[in-house]
Amino acid sequence: MFSPFLRGFPPGSPVSVQRHAVRPIRHAKLPLGVSVCLSALRWTGDLSRVYPAFCPKTPGIGSSTPCNPDGEASKVFCTYRTIHCISPTGTYPAAAIEVYTSSELFIVNRTTGTLKCWFKSTEVISSQASVSWSFIPEGSPDATGIFYYSGGKAFPDSPQFKSRVAWAGDLNKNDASIRVTQMKFFDSGTYSCDVKNPPDINGKPSKLRVVVKVSTRTFLLSSGSAVPSVLWIFSSILLSINVCSSILLTINIRRLYVTNMQRCTQQETGQDHKLK
Repeated sequence: MFSPFLRGFPPGSPVSVQRHAVRPIRHAKLPLGVSVCLSALRWTGDLSRVYPAFCPKTPGIGSSTPCNPDGEASKVFCTYRTIHCISPTGTYPAAAIEVYTSSELFIVNRTTGTLKCWFKSTEVISSQASVSWSFIPEGSPDATGIFYYSGGKAFPDSPQFKSRVAWAGDLNKNDASIRVTQMKFFDSGTYSCDVKNPPDINGKPSKLRVVVKVSTRTFLLSSGSAVPSVLWIFSSILLSINVCSSILLTINIRRLYVTNMQRCTQQETGQDHKLK
């Protein structure tokens, strides 16, 4: 039988194709899912792009070369992202890695947030497996790479996150999570997790929206009979609350993209009022 894998090779490198084997060559291997027979191959990929493609010598995407081992007719079709082998028994697409995250995550300002990411691969986790995270700030169309992990080493890749982001996953457990300390309001945005496990490299990144919010503020008014007016000041935003009796009042602003400078003041017309 023929090998179920074809491995990538640099431009100009020779390829040895025998009757019952395709000789393994360096770089990424692409599963075809069935045994195939190729009379000739040429490099059509670009190592500067993520997904190399392999096609027979016939020019053009989707081209094919007939192959008739032992009198059986079969054809191999190559496309940019997916390889199909059509044989008398059916069509077999190459597998794609699956990446998952939550859709949204709320994190309190100046606390540590763990951005969870999981993946599912049909291949055994190899030393070539890699994880990359990117970030799109709120209101911006541009993505920035912030973290890369491969071969047991982490590479923070953004001045904004460099000293605050760390690896929190375990590839052997299909976990590609990261941890960000001291999260701030300008860290709110969309984070993308992308995992590659060669030859399983055709999956799509998963996106996670992160909202950094202010913490819950509480105060207690007790004793006295006067009616105080409590002012909460969040930078230039002023909130005025009239308190008519002794109650426990909680203010919770879920989404507020301002700095966390604030103070609480009390005004009163009587005596014996305490603000705790």
